Amino acid sequence: MSVRVMWMLGVWGVLALGVAGCERTAQEPGDGAMRIAVLSPALGATLSQMGFSRLVVGRHAYYRALDRSIPVVGDETGVDAEALVRVRPTHVVIERASWERSAGLAAMCDRHGWEAVVLEVDSLDDIAASARRLREMIDPEDEASRYTIEAFERAMKPRTSAFHGRVLLLAEDDPPGALGPASFHGQVMERLGIANAITRQTRWAQLDGEDVLRLAPDAIVLVHPRVGGVPGEVSTKELLGRLGSIGGLDVPAVRAGRIGLIDDPLALMPSLGLTGFSEALEDLLASFGD
Repeated sequence: MSVRVMWMLGVWGVLALGVAGCERTAQEPGDGAMRIAVLSPALGATLSQMGFSRLVVGRHAYYRALDRSIPVVGDETGVDAEALVRVRPTHVVIERASWERSAGLAAMCDRHGWEAVVLEVDSLDDIAASARRLREMIDPEDEASRYTIEAFERAMKPRTSAFHGRVLLLAEDDPPGALGPASFHGQVMERLGIANAITRQTRWAQLDGEDVLRLAPDAIVLVHPRVGGVPGEVSTKELLGRLGSIGGLDVPAVRAGRIGLIDDPLALMPSLGLTGFSEALEDLLASFGD
């Protein structure tokens, strides 16, 4: 399983105090400003989406949403205690599961006077709630962040989809790895009224050709976040090529050419960035027709 699907699954591993490398930042908040060390790529993405990345002085090594120049203060294997002290945070933002497994981090926060902001991102409602708490902490009057949160909540409102077929979401294509109903993306599909081709309550399903034949999806959507650049046109033929042997199977999606791609950079991140995924999925399925 690749790094790009780990946040959807919540399996980054334990954040325990250790020693790792770090980088220097090109810009830092001025004296007296809030200084945030964010030990979660998902929460880092939410801060970035709300326009608060200027306050981040330390980040997780997985930098999909934050600038690479911001010093690394931890990764999936642990927290870099020395780097964390060097960036002099006023607040440490972390997911609850990582906080509970981070031996010594609470003591560090107490010793240095850092405020620990422990948040949950286990569901779509958690994502919205964590964003609201961060906004309240940073600037409760900020209009841009309020709009971003409200846009996320609008995108996640329950509704009925115009597409009535079963959709297979693939985050890995060779071998195929599908996003199940218990994943964040499965939750988005449920809100949009879209039937997931995977019916068992799982976040992730590793498949083979026989599995895909049995599932017989009416549409297949590849969720492959691009790194930098802008979206490009990708033909159905190219997408079928990416699917390898799956692209030659006799299933409704292949027969009808209902194969699509979502390459939003934050498409696999459990953050406010899922607004883009939700909108892209709805638009893509509308283009397929019923």
